[in-house]
Amino acid sequence: KPPEKPAVQFFDWDSKSYKEKDPFLEQEAAKGKDQDKGPLESGIVQQGLEDAEEQLVKLAKEISLSDLGAAGPLESSVEQVDDKTGGPGTVKPSTQLTGVGTVLVRVDPEKQGKKNIVYSKDSLIPLHIDKYSTLSNQEYRVAANKFKNKLFVFQNAHINYCCDILTSIFYVKDLRVHVNAQLEGLLGKVTDPQLCIFIVKVGLLINFAAVFPDNNFCAAITYNARLCWDKAIVNTLLRKFLAYISNGKFDIPVLHFYFSRILPSPSENRAMHSPVFYRRVLCILCELVKLRLCDPDCANRHGVLEFGIVHCAMLLGTMYKHYGTLARSSGRIGSGVNFSILVTHMGPASPHRGVFGKLCVAILRKLTCMYSLHYNESILIEGLHVPAGIVLSASENFCDRVRQCVNSGGIDFGIIIDDMAMQVCLLLDKMHLAAIEEEIVSYSMLYHKLMNDHGGDKHQGPSR
Repeated sequence: KPPEKPAVQFFDWDSKSYKEKDPFLEQEAAKGKDQDKGPLESGIVQQGLEDAEEQLVKLAKEISLSDLGAAGPLESSVEQVDDKTGGPGTVKPSTQLTGVGTVLVRVDPEKQGKKNIVYSKDSLIPLHIDKYSTLSNQEYRVAANKFKNKLFVFQNAHINYCCDILTSIFYVKDLRVHVNAQLEGLLGKVTDPQLCIFIVKVGLLINFAAVFPDNNFCAAITYNARLCWDKAIVNTLLRKFLAYISNGKFDIPVLHFYFSRILPSPSENRAMHSPVFYRRVLCILCELVKLRLCDPDCANRHGVLEFGIVHCAMLLGTMYKHYGTLARSSGRIGSGVNFSILVTHMGPASPHRGVFGKLCVAILRKLTCMYSLHYNESILIEGLHVPAGIVLSASENFCDRVRQCVNSGGIDFGIIIDDMAMQVCLLLDKMHLAAIEEEIVSYSMLYHKLMNDHGGDKHQGPSR
């Protein structure tokens, strides 16, 4: 019997042939670059739940979320960890960037030669239309409250799903976050287990942050490479959440309290992910898809695999937003662009160009804008209000699955993740994979052009 070919392969442009492993990552591994080599367990700062802290959480619960709004973070007590392998260097947030299209190349003063591209939150190019931008503040608040009340049951199901995923994968021992033994077996099947764990952690935080309609918490996690090398932020948040879940005290005010206290401020500069990061994410995605479709040993781990698949795709979606920010900063595109125009600037025309990327951006938008009235509205399915963005471009039988689930006694958010994951699995063939690899190359060229042109000094792109 001839050996079975792998479900997903990478196109090697040098040899003009397909390979099972990403040729670029093989080259990088041979050079010893950009590899996480630490233990699977994640050490974090010892920081207990003190009485004063619990009193602050209690106070937060007594204040309505509408009063809390998009509060800036309190001074973080998280110790800054020097991660030598997590990224190209820590970016100091002291220089505040303002204005659309402002992009800088910054050198870490503590690690000379380590550079990264940073940008202000206003520079992130939108790929959507704000349907409610014409409303007054009062009209929007009224509409937003109605929207929030309609989605109350759905939102609770979403939070419960995230809690189940979190407690099924991680646990706390000796003030450290550990991976369950069952997941360690799964991680042994991927070539980059550290990044795989990081993607799952970030995916959990993004889903928890998505319940707040202002999107500031989501953006601070989703579009900031700082979290890659400052892992204490991610791990401290997860440890806090696990502690509250185990005590049965977990709710939205707890989420808001810790996000506002520990996450970087929305006004701080954000760092862009490097092209190598996106190549590594794509490699993890291909391996997870292969395990989901082909490995019978993973049959009882489909929930975790699907969660990882969806959030790999979501992170790849951020590349297109960052590309748009770089392209606008360099004057290549204007402000009012859609995804099609953006992809046109990324390379030569082909039938598969941007197809998989569009799905990644759609997943990014679905997850991060789920409860934001600016980009969403509710629809009614069997008496349950569901964000319309979730249904948009879902699979053909998705609504039937939701109806069946509701009629059985509730809504399982897992069916939403499952639907997104299967769309990714079905679309990730050789041709679409080759197309997104080309788009990563286009991002890399623009990214490194800015780095090379302004290698050691600050550069402010034209405001547009």
